[in-house]
Amino acid sequence: MSDRLAIPYWFLNTDDFVRLFRASQGVQRPVPLEALRLARNESAVRDAATILRTDLVHELNRIWSLSSKDEKTSKDVRDLASGLLNRLDMEDVAGGWESLGLDKGTIIEAVTAVEQEAASHIDQNSRTGDTYPKVLPADARQRIQTAIDPTYGQLTGTALGGPARAGVISADSPVFFD
Repeated sequence: MSDRLAIPYWFLNTDDFVRLFRASQGVQRPVPLEALRLARNESAVRDAATILRTDLVHELNRIWSLSSKDEKTSKDVRDLASGLLNRLDMEDVAGGWESLGLDKGTIIEAVTAVEQEAASHIDQNSRTGDTYPKVLPADARQRIQTAIDPTYGQLTGTALGGPARAGVISADSPVFFD
């Protein structure tokens, strides 16, 4: 007879997984939470709202992750924001805005603010045209987080690096069951 208690993985909630993987509050915590949400909400149908939500959460996580590094990432953050702006205008996500209850203009404004903030930390050689990205200072990182936090919170029920809120689609409240 075994004295160990065996708990099936599907019985664990997101906080249990965060503790299990020792994910830090900042950049690491959103990764297992989004992976669990995707796994628990997997469906055969990928409608515009699902694609839009997945792309937004993924790209906002990438922007936040890159902006919080102590490396010369200003150009990479600017390029991610530019790519996300282009993605938001594509046809396959056009029908997802209303389903998710998102205001496209507000999100475009927020991502544009990120793009401009990151671009302001890139030096350019006027003679050669070469660009030289710089490390994003603390105040720039805070402005980037402030710009994307409302959208991220609306999509995930949590602020970047914060605890989840009840009543929002999350890894603990799957919306699809087969």
